[in-house]
Amino acid sequence: MSDITVLVAARTHAVSAKPTRSRADATAVALALGLSSPVRLLTAGPLPDAVARDYLALGAPRLEIVECGEAADVLAALVPALHNVPWVLTGTRSESEQGTGMLPHALAAALGRPVVTDVLAVQPDGDAWIVTQALPKGARRRLRISPPAVLAVSAAAPQTLRHSLADAMAGQIVRTPVQTSGPATAPAGQRVPNSKRRKVLEAKTVQSGHARMLGAIESPSTGGTVLQTGNPHTKAQAVLDYLRAHSLVPFEETPTMTKTISAQTLLTRELLARRRPGYSLEAPFYLSDTLLQADIEHIFGQHWIFVAVEPQLAEAGDYITVDFGKHSILIVRDDDMQIQAYHNVCRHRGSRLCASQQGVVGNIVCPYHQWTYDLKGQLIHAKHMGDDFDPRGLGLKPVHVRSMAGLIFICLAENPPKTLSRWRRK
Repeated sequence: MSDITVLVAARTHAVSAKPTRSRADATAVALALGLSSPVRLLTAGPLPDAVARDYLALGAPRLEIVECGEAADVLAALVPALHNVPWVLTGTRSESEQGTGMLPHALAAALGRPVVTDVLAVQPDGDAWIVTQALPKGARRRLRISPPAVLAVSAAAPQTLRHSLADAMAGQIVRTPVQTSGPATAPAGQRVPNSKRRKVLEAKTVQSGHARMLGAIESPSTGGTVLQTGNPHTKAQAVLDYLRAHSLVPFEETPTMTKTISAQTLLTRELLARRRPGYSLEAPFYLSDTLLQADIEHIFGQHWIFVAVEPQLAEAGDYITVDFGKHSILIVRDDDMQIQAYHNVCRHRGSRLCASQQGVVGNIVCPYHQWTYDLKGQLIHAKHMGDDFDPRGLGLKPVHVRSMAGLIFICLAENPPKTLSRWRRK
C-alpha cells in the first residue's frame, strides 16, 4: 500500500467539451511525486485511457480506476480504498471547472481525519509533514500535520507539470470494480450554490439603437434636431458647436498646442543630431515618453516581436493577451487550430475585450454591450442595432502573426518584413 494517494479526475474542456486532465489534480500529483514516499493515483467513475495516460506522464507508475457509473456515489466508492492510506491529496477545483469542491471535506468526515485546504508546499518532518497553507490577502502559515490527513492542494502551488511520453506508456492503468462497505456519511450542513449567478436586468421595452437615439434627440424636453442635409464637415461642426454651447467639451484648438507638438518633434531631432558616437545616450533617451512612443512606432512596431510559445495555446479557444506600448493584442487559437491575433478592442465603443492575461473562450464577447466575435474575428452578434445593420466589415482588427518552430511572433506594421521567411530558409 502506498503512503500517499492522490485523487484525480477528468475535466471537460470549455471549448471542445472533450475530457482532459485537470490542472488542479495534476498540480497535486506533481507535489506528491516530489516527496520520497511511494505515490498511488486513484479515481472513481469513468476515466478515458487518454486522460489516464496524461496523468501517468507526470511520472506516476500506477493509476487505479474504481469503476462505477456516472450517477454512482463517488464518496462511497473511494472510502474503502482510502481507510489505510496515511496521506490523501486532492486538487482544488476552480470556478470554471465542474464539481462542488466538497470532496476533500466529505472524505475527511467519512474517514474521520482532519482536512487542510489551499496547500502550497509540503516538507516531511519525521512521520509528520510541515504544510504551508495559503491564507487570504497573500498571507501564509505553516502547520505540522500528523497522519492520517486529507490535503487539498492549491492550484497556485509552485509546481512544474512535466509530460514524459515514456512514463505515459510505461505506467499501469488498473481498473477494479467498486467495493462499498456501506453508505458513506456526508458532512452535515446546508447545501448552497457554488457560485451565484447575477440576475440580468432586462429593459422594459426592447428598441434598436437607432430608435433609442431618435427618442433622445427628438424629445420635446431636449430640443434636439436631426441633421439630414449638409456634408460631413458641416454636420460635424454642428455637433461640435452644440457640445461647446452646453459646455460639454472645453476643447478649442489653439496655436499653443501646435507649438507644443512641434517642440516635441524638434526636441527629438535635436537629441538625435547632437548624439556623440562612443558616448552614453542622454537621459531623455531612457526617460522620455515621447522617445519611447517613437521607438515603438518606428522600430519595434515595424519588426517581428516574439510574444509566446505554442503550448500556451494548446486547445481551440485558448488565448493570451500582450500589452505592446499603448496597444493590447489578443492572440487566440481558433476552431481550425490556427493561431490568430487581433487588437484587443471592440469595434463598437472601443472597450477592451479580454482583461485577463490568459484564459479560454468559446466566442470573444465584449463586456460593455456584448458584441460577440467568433475566433476568426468576425462579428456574429450585435444587440439593438436595427434591421439595416450590416455586421460585415466590423470584425476585429487583425495583427500579423506567425509561428516558427513553436515560437509565436507578431508585427504591428501594415507590411511586415520578410525576416521570418529568411530564418526559415536558414
